[in-house]
Amino acid sequence: MTIYISIYLLILFFALNKKLKNTKVLFNLLLVVLGIFLCMGYMTGSDWRQYELEYNSLNSNDIIKYVKGYEYLYPALQMVFKSIGFTFWQFFITLKIILFFITIKTFEKYSQYNYAWGLLVFYGVFGLDAYIDNPMRNLIASVIFLSSIKYIISNKLLKYIIMIILASSFHMSALLLLPIYFIRNTNINKKIILISLVGLVIFAVIGQWAFRKLLVEFIWTRSNIIAERFNVVYLDKSFYENRNHIITVGFLVHVVMYILIFLKKEEIEKQKYGRLIFNLTYVYMIVYIVSFAIWIFFRMRLYLFVPFCISIAYLPYLYTKLYARLLSISIILIMSFFTMLSTITGSYKYIPYTNHIFYLFKNKPNFYERSDYNFRNSPYKD
Repeated sequence: MTIYISIYLLILFFALNKKLKNTKVLFNLLLVVLGIFLCMGYMTGSDWRQYELEYNSLNSNDIIKYVKGYEYLYPALQMVFKSIGFTFWQFFITLKIILFFITIKTFEKYSQYNYAWGLLVFYGVFGLDAYIDNPMRNLIASVIFLSSIKYIISNKLLKYIIMIILASSFHMSALLLLPIYFIRNTNINKKIILISLVGLVIFAVIGQWAFRKLLVEFIWTRSNIIAERFNVVYLDKSFYENRNHIITVGFLVHVVMYILIFLKKEEIEKQKYGRLIFNLTYVYMIVYIVSFAIWIFFRMRLYLFVPFCISIAYLPYLYTKLYARLLSISIILIMSFFTMLSTITGSYKYIPYTNHIFYLFKNKPNFYERSDYNFRNSPYKD
């Protein structure tokens, strides 16, 4: 656990120290450390086991059997890397580094303030799940969406549609992002925002039982593809956030955070790309609330986490009164730290932490030793 908290405190140190976060060389060094930590995990996580088995058994003659639905590009991407001699871990780490680099560049492009506070939320709320547990197909699709934001801004609908279709060939959930193009410059009325979010909370409370029963019994069980791609492994159970109950500490913290963003709507919209960032943050909240009733929306948050984090990064700068600034920072700390703590203590996947760098000059354990390592040594179980 120490290493996770140490990385958190390092990012926090940069967020609090104006000289450090404004010194490009030092901040880039922080990003390198964070990238190595997130992208080079070894026996942590869960999805890599299936990915490694698929990669090692993949060949051009039977590649079609690894295609899920019409998500054909991930097996094709594996085949390309394998054909030029990459081992599984060389492929996997390279891909994660590329995705991390694009994510950071997205932060830099669309944030008009230093984004260290947003980076803290990215690490605590999204980064560990995305890069260490690593739902790779979903992550690739989400980063392709981030790359498509420029086409929303430049009003290039056809290019945006092509990018979304490309993303959906890694994870079909990306198709749900097509309507987002049409909210790019919309000045959404505050009353509409409030009414819609309150209505969605009511929907989520009622829908937790009704919609789950409907989906499980009448949709998932009748479609193997949907059942396989949108399963129920995304549920967190902890004091902070339990997805079987909507009114939790985590939910209330999200609500307070969004209220702080909501109150600064006009000021955020004055920033370059501000209206789009605010609107995407609003969509993030819709997805977050709906995910309590309909599980398949939980990892839809991955597509929208950067705009959400950028909105959060604005708050310590836009709230100029000391008490309001302290409140915004306190909510950022509560959200990021307790989500991180809930994540790393919620299953075997994160502790103990291992990294490929630890094994550069050691004999590497075989697949079965690696696969069992965290099951055997973690004090936390699912």
